[in-house]
Amino acid sequence: MNSTRTSAPAADCDIMQQLREMNEALLLSSIRQHELVDQAQQAEALARASEERYRVLFESGPVAVYSCDASGTIREFNRRAAELWDREPALGDTDERFCGSFKLFRPDGSFMPHDQCPMAEVLSGKIADVRDAEVLVERPDGSRITVVVNIRSLKDGRGEITGAINCFYDITDRKRAEDAVREKEAFNRSMIESSPDCIKVLDLDGNLLSIQCGLDLLGIEDVRPYLNTSWVNFWEGEDRRAARAAVEQAGEASGGKTANFVGYFRTLRGEPKWWDVSISPILNAGGQPAQLLAVSRDVTDRKRAELNLAFLASVNEDLAQFTGVDEMIRTVGAKIGAYLDLSLCAFVEVDEAAEEVVVFHDWHRDDVPSLVGAHRLADFVAGDFIRAARAGKMIVVRDTATDSRTTPEKFAPLKIASFLCAPLIQDGQWQFALCLYHSVAYDWRADEIELARELTARIWTQLEHLRAETALHESEARYRTLFDSI
Repeated sequence: MNSTRTSAPAADCDIMQQLREMNEALLLSSIRQHELVDQAQQAEALARASEERYRVLFESGPVAVYSCDASGTIREFNRRAAELWDREPALGDTDERFCGSFKLFRPDGSFMPHDQCPMAEVLSGKIADVRDAEVLVERPDGSRITVVVNIRSLKDGRGEITGAINCFYDITDRKRAEDAVREKEAFNRSMIESSPDCIKVLDLDGNLLSIQCGLDLLGIEDVRPYLNTSWVNFWEGEDRRAARAAVEQAGEASGGKTANFVGYFRTLRGEPKWWDVSISPILNAGGQPAQLLAVSRDVTDRKRAELNLAFLASVNEDLAQFTGVDEMIRTVGAKIGAYLDLSLCAFVEVDEAAEEVVVFHDWHRDDVPSLVGAHRLADFVAGDFIRAARAGKMIVVRDTATDSRTTPEKFAPLKIASFLCAPLIQDGQWQFALCLYHSVAYDWRADEIELARELTARIWTQLEHLRAETALHESEARYRTLFDSI
């Protein structure tokens, strides 16, 4: 009996222990359940807050955003998108797909149907995405803006496209600014290229950095071999010293000053040219010379005119100082030949009745035969030449081998390849001519033609004057002899 009583309380204790453990387990489970519920509620609250933040960002952000489903139907767009479109498309409207704009155009201005726009190409799988593509958007009022679009597709777990998102922003002001800069640059470039000057940029040592315009003036087809070489060394003698001094003056560290000089050099085509050169400092932000701007203007015509006037004045002095025809002609002929770099210079009297010319004096190089003597015009030139000369027109032959007015086989032995004939008409008759010759084909310049005309008139005037004086002296001598013999 005692044994039975003893075991019963022990069993009761075990049951109580199990009940306590179950109770604790239920309590812990209940607490955990409450904690999970709280965590779920907190997570849901966080999700709602996060969604709200993204919604605010979506609606108030500076970037326009809209989304489409796989069919292209617009599902969502933000305020900025509606502002850029200047309209609000109806969400879910299957008649309005791929974009909410009124019209679309490509950057080249061509019309872009909505079903060919970048969004349509992404949704069709034709392209994976779009990055920084430019599109023109036309609004209902006809105004246009330029936007940059970035489009990414949305895919499900199987990788199938379920829609796409387009983020785009307005760059109209930037494009206008870029266009304005381009137009200004184009205008400046056009202004520089239309300049009659040769414009170069030099470093402070006078080395050539670039030629902005004027390559043709210099006869340069490819400037690259001349870059970073000494521009000063283009010049010779005194002109080189003047160029170096101008570079040094313009590049002075204390604040360079514009320097000018007039110099001469032949272009790469061999053309002799004179240049009026101005060198100015290009200052840096600190007001110090950083580079040099060299502007060269072709003043060849002006310089030649000055030289021709000086030459005519010199010839006038020679004509005035001589009292004999032979001495005058010999001196002036040599002077003309040297000045114009001729092979021969001939003084010609014309007998129209006999259709003959008489070269009474010439100056010629040692390798060229003399023309002194009588010549039949028809042996050398055609009738057009003679008629033009009789009318007092300048005869310009640049190549005796190709000019239809000349007889090439007559000129070749005389080493005459080009010539200039300045006829003088007096009392309606062709009386005199100054003829200038080159042994090679030559393109006679306008100033040379005019100079020959002036020389012809002056030489003939002095020639007539000296001959009249000579005739007078001879007449006086005859009368004196007659008087003395009486």
